[in-house]
Order: sequence, then structure tokens, then C-alpha cells
Amino acid sequence: MSLVMVEKELSRTVAKVRSVPRIHMDSICSDAMDVLKQQDADCFLLTDGSKIVGYMMISGFYQMMGSRFGYSLYANKKISSLGMKQVLMLSAETSCADMIDEALARPVGDRYDVIFIRNGSSIGYVTIADLLELSAQTQKEMQQEQVALFRKMESRTLHIQGDAHELREVNHRGKELAEKMSDRADAGSDQVERVLRHVKRQWQHVNEQQANVTNLGEKIEVIRGVVDTIEEIADKVNILSLNAAVEAARAGEAGRSFSVVAAEVRKLAEASKQSASSIEGVIADIIASIQDTSTKQNQTQTQMASSKEMIEELHRSFNMLQEDISGFMTELTYMWEKGHSVSEKANETHHFLEKVQEMS
Repeated sequence: MSLVMVEKELSRTVAKVRSVPRIHMDSICSDAMDVLKQQDADCFLLTDGSKIVGYMMISGFYQMMGSRFGYSLYANKKISSLGMKQVLMLSAETSCADMIDEALARPVGDRYDVIFIRNGSSIGYVTIADLLELSAQTQKEMQQEQVALFRKMESRTLHIQGDAHELREVNHRGKELAEKMSDRADAGSDQVERVLRHVKRQWQHVNEQQANVTNLGEKIEVIRGVVDTIEEIADKVNILSLNAAVEAARAGEAGRSFSVVAAEVRKLAEASKQSASSIEGVIADIIASIQDTSTKQNQTQTQMASSKEMIEELHRSFNMLQEDISGFMTELTYMWEKGHSVSEKANETHHFLEKVQEMS
């Protein structure tokens, strides 16, 4: 029973309580009759000063006094001599059901007598009929309250069923979306992996080109050494041709032909030196180009290394995204299973409420 129902029952019980007359236990029966004629009650309390010692039903008292020779026998006797019943005193806060149980637990002769109610300092009484009426009213209200509660629970159960169905639909759509995201992540990861392999091959090619450039520079240095040797030989040949020309001049007419040869040799030496100088210039240009190429190759290597790191990081990110999507799909599956379980429980509750309503 709800707190509101308890308060209502208590209020109705208090409203049903009737005032009860009190008569001293030593009063004579004729005086008691005079007092009771002025009262509209079903019973009265017998007291000894402020102490309650028992009660009598007025109908029983009149029955004894109205019997043959009753008045003559009892009119001048103490009312307590007619016999007293033990008072059943209950608190006003006692429920109707408990009051009825207490009343029915009394001896058979007293079972349907009144029940005395203490409400603070005042004392009154209620009849069994009053209690049955209160109990019936309370049961009716409880039944109405239960019906309202069942209907409310049924409405909420239907609402839960709707929410569970909607949750399953959302989970289903989320699962489909997660699967699409997973497929796209797989495709993106594959694409990144292909790009990464391509970058690695380019990185290898750049390293090979850098090695070739370095090797070419080394060979150019060898050529430069050969050119230096040619220049030295040309200088020496030039000196020798000058010496030969001097000796030919000393020989006079006999050395004239040798002088011509020496002159040609000197021209050849000068031409060789000029060619060597030209080659040296070309070599210098080639070395400058090689150095520039090497610098650019180094820059390319640095950029490709950075690109490689970025692509590897992107690849790791795709892998993490795949793991997150996998975890998300697991959670969606769990939520779908829970939503299905909630829906089943809601259906069971709904069927149970229908059976309870049919029984009530």
C-alpha cells in the first residue's frame, strides 16, 4: 500500500471513530440506564477513576435489564456485577486489516463487538461493520491504484519496447556505417602502403644516384690527375724543345732541320698545354655540376626521408583507425545484444502485466 493510501485510510478511520460514554464501575444499573438513554452509542466503558477496567455492549446491557425480572434483579446492583468484557484498545494508526485480524482473534462471543481506538489522549470506538466498510473502500482504491499502476507500467513497457527497437535500428545503421568506414580505411591503408613502397623504391634510386655521382666525382679527380700529368709533360717538352732550338742554332746550317722539328715540338707542347687547360676548365665545370647535383640529391634525400616518415605515420594512423573501428563495431554488437535483451524483457513484462490485469 502506498503512503498516500495509508494516509487516506488513517483519515477515514479517524473520521469513523465515535465517542464512547464512560460509567464508573460502581454505578448502579438504574443510574447507568438514565445516563445511557441520553447517549447514542453502541457500547460504554467501565472505569475506576481514570482507569479503564472493561466495557459492555449497550444492546447486551438492555437485553439483561429488559429480560423477565431483569430490572428487579439488577436495578440496584453495581453495573460491574453484570460482567465486563476485556477492552481491545488499538492505535488510530493501525491499519484496517490489522484491526480486523485483532478483532477476529478475540473469543467467539466478543469477536464482533466494537474496537476501541486511541487517538492521542482521546478514546473512541469503531464497529466491525465500520472496519469492513473501510477495508472494502481501501481495497477498491488499492485495486484502482494497481490498475492505474499496471496501465502506467504497460505504457512504459511499450515505450521501452519502442526505444529498444529504435536502439537496434540505430545500432544496425551504425554497424553498417562502421563496416563502410572499415572498408574505406582498409582501402586507404592499402593505398598508403603502395605509396610507401614506391617512396622506398625512389629512396633506393636516389641513394644509387648519389653513389653514382660520388663515383663520378672520384673518376673526375683521376682525370684531373692525368691532365696535370699532361701539363707537366707539355711543360717539360716545351723546355726540351727550347733547348733543342738553342742547340740547333749553335749547330748552324747543320742543325736547321732539327730546329724546324724543335719548333714543331714546341708548338705541339703548347697546343697540348692549351688542350689540358681547356680540359681542366671543363673538368671544373663538371665538378661544379656534380657538387650542385650532389647538393640537390642530399636535399631530395632529406625531403624523401621526411615524406617517408609522414607516410609511415599516416600508415600507423590508418592501422589505429582500423583498430578503433573494430572496437566500435564490437561495442555496437554488444549494444545491439543488450537492446535485444531489453526488448525481450519488456515483452515478458508486458505479457505478465496483461495476465495480472486479466486475473484482477
